Amino acid sequence: MREEREIQEFENYALSYVFRFNSLQLLILCWDRDIKEDVLNKNNIILKYQYPYSILDASGNTVLSRCTSEATYHHEQLIDVTWGQGLMDEISYMRGTFSEQSEKYFEEVQKRWDEEERKLAEEHPR
Repeated sequence: MREEREIQEFENYALSYVFRFNSLQLLILCWDRDIKEDVLNKNNIILKYQYPYSILDASGNTVLSRCTSEATYHHEQLIDVTWGQGLMDEISYMRGTFSEQSEKYFEEVQKRWDEEERKLAEEHPR
Protein backbone atom coordinates (compact mmCIF):
# COMPACT_ATOMS: atom_id res chain seq x y z
CA MET A 1 0.00 0.00 0.00
CA ARG A 2 1.10 3.52 -0.70
CA GLU A 3 1.48 6.02 2.07
CA GLU A 4 -1.13 8.70 2.54
CA ARG A 5 -1.12 11.19 -0.36
CA GLU A 6 0.06 14.68 0.45
CA ILE A 7 -2.58 17.30 -0.26
CA GLN A 8 -1.32 20.21 -2.37
CA GLU A 9 -1.89 23.52 -0.64
CA PHE A 10 -1.54 26.95 -2.21
CA GLU A 11 -0.66 30.20 -0.49
CA ASN A 12 -3.52 32.73 -0.43
CA TYR A 13 -6.03 30.10 -1.59
CA ALA A 14 -9.58 31.28 -0.89
CA LEU A 15 -11.92 28.61 -2.29
CA SER A 16 -12.40 26.12 -5.07
CA TYR A 17 -15.36 24.69 -6.88
CA VAL A 18 -15.64 21.59 -9.06
CA PHE A 19 -18.53 21.16 -11.44
CA ARG A 20 -19.36 18.85 -14.31
CA PHE A 21 -21.27 18.89 -17.56
CA ASN A 22 -21.51 15.24 -18.63
CA SER A 23 -17.84 14.26 -19.12
CA LEU A 24 -16.47 17.81 -18.79
CA GLN A 25 -15.17 18.60 -15.30
CA LEU A 26 -14.14 22.15 -14.45
CA LEU A 27 -12.18 23.19 -11.40
CA ILE A 28 -12.19 26.82 -10.36
CA LEU A 29 -9.53 27.99 -7.91
CA CYS A 30 -10.02 31.40 -6.34
CA TRP A 31 -7.30 33.41 -4.61
CA ASP A 32 -7.55 36.00 -1.84
CA ARG A 33 -8.13 39.49 -3.21
CA ASP A 34 -4.91 40.75 -1.64
CA ILE A 35 -2.66 38.03 -3.14
CA LYS A 36 0.77 39.37 -4.04
CA GLU A 37 1.98 39.05 -7.62
CA ASP A 38 4.97 36.83 -6.69
CA VAL A 39 2.71 34.43 -4.74
CA LEU A 40 0.23 34.26 -7.65
CA ASN A 41 3.11 33.57 -10.06
CA LYS A 42 4.43 30.80 -7.81
CA ASN A 43 0.97 29.20 -7.59
CA ASN A 44 0.54 29.45 -11.36
CA ILE A 45 3.92 27.81 -12.01
CA ILE A 46 2.94 24.85 -9.80
CA LEU A 47 -0.41 24.56 -11.57
CA LYS A 48 1.14 24.90 -15.02
CA TYR A 49 3.86 22.29 -14.64
CA GLN A 50 2.51 19.83 -12.10
CA TYR A 51 -1.17 19.67 -13.00
CA PRO A 52 -3.00 19.45 -16.34
CA TYR A 53 -4.86 22.73 -15.84
CA SER A 54 -5.47 25.63 -18.18
CA ILE A 55 -5.19 29.08 -16.65
CA LEU A 56 -7.34 31.93 -17.92
CA ASP A 57 -5.24 34.81 -19.16
CA ALA A 58 -6.17 38.49 -18.84
CA SER A 59 -8.39 38.24 -21.93
CA GLY A 60 -10.47 35.52 -20.24
CA ASN A 61 -9.67 33.01 -22.99
CA THR A 62 -7.89 29.68 -22.77
CA VAL A 63 -7.81 26.21 -24.28
CA LEU A 64 -9.39 23.72 -21.90
CA SER A 65 -7.46 20.57 -21.13
CA ARG A 66 -8.51 17.25 -19.66
CA CYS A 67 -7.65 16.77 -15.97
CA THR A 68 -8.82 13.18 -15.42
CA SER A 69 -8.14 9.74 -16.80
CA GLU A 70 -10.32 6.66 -16.96
CA ALA A 71 -8.97 5.68 -13.53
CA THR A 72 -9.84 8.99 -11.82
CA TYR A 73 -12.96 10.00 -13.74
CA HIS A 74 -15.37 8.77 -11.05
CA HIS A 75 -13.36 10.30 -8.19
CA GLU A 76 -14.13 14.01 -8.33
CA GLN A 77 -11.79 14.88 -5.45
CA LEU A 78 -8.83 13.21 -7.16
CA ILE A 79 -7.16 15.07 -10.02
CA ASP A 80 -4.18 13.51 -11.74
CA VAL A 81 -0.85 15.24 -11.84
CA THR A 82 0.40 15.64 -15.40
CA TRP A 83 2.77 12.64 -15.31
CA GLY A 84 0.13 10.41 -13.72
CA GLN A 85 -2.39 11.28 -16.41
CA GLY A 86 0.22 10.58 -19.09
CA LEU A 87 1.07 7.22 -17.55
CA MET A 88 -2.61 6.25 -17.40
CA ASP A 89 -3.03 7.29 -21.05
CA GLU A 90 -0.15 5.02 -22.00
CA ILE A 91 -1.65 2.09 -20.09
CA SER A 92 -5.08 2.72 -21.66
CA TYR A 93 -3.52 2.80 -25.12
CA MET A 94 -1.71 -0.46 -24.57
CA ARG A 95 -4.73 -2.16 -23.05
CA GLY A 96 -6.93 -1.17 -25.98
CA THR A 97 -4.51 -2.20 -28.71
CA PHE A 98 -2.77 -5.27 -27.30
CA SER A 99 -0.19 -6.77 -29.62
CA GLU A 100 3.39 -7.95 -29.43
CA GLN A 101 4.43 -4.42 -30.41
CA SER A 102 2.39 -2.81 -27.60
CA GLU A 103 3.79 -5.37 -25.14
CA LYS A 104 7.34 -4.30 -26.07
CA TYR A 105 6.23 -0.67 -25.77
CA PHE A 106 4.86 -1.36 -22.29
CA GLU A 107 8.20 -2.94 -21.27
CA GLU A 108 10.02 0.20 -22.45
CA VAL A 109 7.60 2.49 -20.57
CA GLN A 110 7.97 0.33 -17.45
CA LYS A 111 11.77 0.50 -17.68
CA ARG A 112 11.65 4.30 -17.97
CA TRP A 113 9.18 4.49 -15.09
CA ASP A 114 11.38 2.33 -12.86
CA GLU A 115 14.34 4.60 -13.63
CA GLU A 116 12.28 7.71 -12.83
CA GLU A 117 11.10 6.19 -9.54
CA ARG A 118 14.71 5.37 -8.63
CA LYS A 119 15.76 8.98 -9.32
CA LEU A 120 12.87 10.36 -7.28
CA ALA A 121 13.68 8.03 -4.38
CA GLU A 122 17.28 9.27 -4.38
CA GLU A 123 16.20 12.94 -4.57
CA HIS A 124 13.54 12.58 -1.88
CA PRO A 125 14.62 10.00 0.68
CA ARG A 126 12.07 9.02 3.32
